Amino acid sequence: MAFEDGAPLTTASIVLERSPLGAMTNSQGAFDLGPLRPGSYEVRILYLGFQSKPGDMPIPGPGSGSRVFPMFPIPGQDALADSVLPVALTFRVVEAN
Repeated sequence: MAFEDGAPLTTASIVLERSPLGAMTNSQGAFDLGPLRPGSYEVRILYLGFQSKPGDMPIPGPGSGSRVFPMFPIPGQDALADSVLPVALTFRVVEAN
């Protein structure tokens, strides 16, 4: 996961809505949520006072893709009220062993 300028988004949480699955990004912005079946998943991202609105993330099968999620301040974060962080969530799907 990365900011619009390509810098890695570290320590962000990625949550699959209506599921027990979630992960945190590492120092390179990478995370692992597997294994997932192909389909469409509702994803939410949380990061230091910001959160995305839930958004569909289609997982077609083996391969890769990307989607930009706008991140908005969590209510009550007045200092961040006018800030929006566009974040690119990139995924790579591998065959299960």
